This record gives sequence, structure tokens and C-alpha cells, in this order.
Amino acid sequence: MPLTHGMYRTPTHVCWMNMLQRCNNPKSTSYRLYGAAGIKVCRRWRTFENFFSDMGSRPGLEYSIDRKNGKLGYWKSNCRWATRSEQARNRNNNHFIKLFGKWNYLIDVAHNHGILHSVLIDRLRRGMTPEEAIVYCNPKYRDCCAQGHLLSGDNLYITKRGHRACRTCQRDFNFDYRRRLGIATKESKRKLSDAQILEIYARRETDRGYRLAEEFEVGRSLVSAILNRKYYRLINLLKVSH
Repeated sequence: MPLTHGMYRTPTHVCWMNMLQRCNNPKSTSYRLYGAAGIKVCRRWRTFENFFSDMGSRPGLEYSIDRKNGKLGYWKSNCRWATRSEQARNRNNNHFIKLFGKWNYLIDVAHNHGILHSVLIDRLRRGMTPEEAIVYCNPKYRDCCAQGHLLSGDNLYITKRGHRACRTCQRDFNFDYRRRLGIATKESKRKLSDAQILEIYARRETDRGYRLAEEFEVGRSLVSAILNRKYYRLINLLKVSH
């Protein structure tokens, strides 16, 4: 039968063909979940023109045909265009939790409070109430950092994700990180004595550069220059000793 609708291989037509395949074709990889499970396409929708008249064009590539009642088949009153996330919330195995007196999808609660879905499930399985899992374990609400510093006043700042963070811990972390990378800080700018420079150079065969940098509290770039005989003070000292 020749095509008359002029929409062959358009996104809407592809979606319609896929619907027929998974419901009517036993060779389809999805047939066991649809056709074999009793999900059928109504007689009217076996013609594309009727399907297009009832559902209209596919709103976007992120949309696909979704059944409002997953136990029933495909017909106008039971179908809609929906995104993947909307379809995920329409599954039969979705979990609901009661948070602050209201029932919500568990996946929505995790997303709205910045917690991984798997982390929230793990907390609930360990016996926490939904309020404990959200309020007392979430960085948005905690009163102390992991080191016990009080999150208030000048010690508190809000991250880009809305979490409460500790300035003391962040400052300590930044200093340690910069020192390990050999980036100059006030402590790493202290002047080495001639004896210390020669000692670092003498230990070039036995000690690693980052360990020497930590021991003498200087940058790794300075230690590297000494070990490779590229530091001007070391060069002058070696000339004098010879």
C-alpha cells in the first residue's frame, strides 16, 4: 500500500513504528515486555494517520509515547507524550516515602535535596527515618563539619550547590594542597640556609623530592631545582667548595 501521509521516517512515524514492533513482532527484543505481556495496540492506531490525528506531532526527541496505566495497552485516553524522567516516575515499581507529612517519589526527594538516589536508599535501609536521612545527613542542614567545627558566623560559607561548608577546613586543605604542589605560600617562602641547601643536594640519591619539600617546608619546585643543580645559590656554593 503506498504511503500517503508524507511523514515516513519522521520522529513521530518512527515512534509509531517502534510501538507496533514491540507489541506485534515476536522477533523484537522488547516483545517479551509488551506483546508477550498482553500489551496491545488498539485497532484504530494500526493506521498512522489515526495515530497522528489523536496524538499530534512528537514534541521533541526527548519525548516518547507513554501509557498512563502501565498495565493497559495503547489507545488515545491511556497515552501521552512524556520525557524519560516522567516515564520513570510512572513505573509500577516506584518507591514512595512520607517526608514532613507528605508522600513523595523517593527519586524526587533525592534530587531535590542533592543526595544520590542510592545513598538515600542505603540510609533508609540502615533504619533512618526519611527526615533523619535528609536533614541530619545533608550538608545543606548540618551544624558542624566532619572535624567538629561549628558552621556559623565567619566560619560558615555556602557553596555553589547550596551546601554549608567550613572555612577552617577549606583553608587548611588549600594550604596543604598548595604546599604539596610546590606553589609558593608564606611558609614555603622562607629562606634556606647554605647548609640546608647542601644537605638537600647531598640527599638527592636517597630521598624523594616531595619528602624533602615537606621536611624543609619549602616548595617542590625549589627542591627540584636544587636536586637538578639549577638553583643559582647551589651553583655558587659548589663553585666555592671546589
